[in-house]
Amino acid sequence: MATPATAAAPEMTVSYRLATEADREALREALLRYFYPEEGVNTCYNGSPEVAPDDVEFYVNLIAEGCTTLAIENGTGQIVGFCAGGMLNGDEAQNMATLAQTTETEKFADILRFLAFMAKQANIAERYGVSNIYYMYGVGVDHRYRQRSVASALMEQQFELARKLGAAVAYGDTTGVKSAGMCKKLGMEIVFSIAYNDYRDEKGRQVFVSSDPDLMVQTVVKRL
Repeated sequence: MATPATAAAPEMTVSYRLATEADREALREALLRYFYPEEGVNTCYNGSPEVAPDDVEFYVNLIAEGCTTLAIENGTGQIVGFCAGGMLNGDEAQNMATLAQTTETEKFADILRFLAFMAKQANIAERYGVSNIYYMYGVGVDHRYRQRSVASALMEQQFELARKLGAAVAYGDTTGVKSAGMCKKLGMEIVFSIAYNDYRDEKGRQVFVSSDPDLMVQTVVKRL
């Protein structure tokens, strides 16, 4: 999840709705404009600074799950916030690891393997004794609309979607200090955390490098 940070807010208001296939290109533009430039696993990656195109396509394709919520600027129709989620199908750690074998870029493969590691360590199904699990892949908000509770509203909508789909818990991985703080305010509990600089892949490589040795990725869970 990217971080909701500080910025001056405009006078425009926003409305919320589910994304449709017609939003694909607008969502792609939003991802590149205000999500990836601050997404920890992208900015701390110990390799190419370029955003992996297959990573972007992964997020855009999540629209088909029917659980990507959008914040739309009234008057312009611009996407100024999003949150993508969906019900998990089977072992998420294994699913991510399998997907990592089919990516176009090494960067996205490394990120997927890291997410598989996080899912394995969190072990949500066994930890909570549940099988109906909802995962939130990421949340991002336009700089102009931060500190207006847009990210929190998007997350609350995700919780409601998860309840309607029969999920017992909803969870995600926070990748920065501010997103972690927001999730705490939303009543989510931390079940696993690791510093970017401490993670090593199966080959012993340091995949992420952060100038802040204490910057963490945290798995956070909401009981529904």
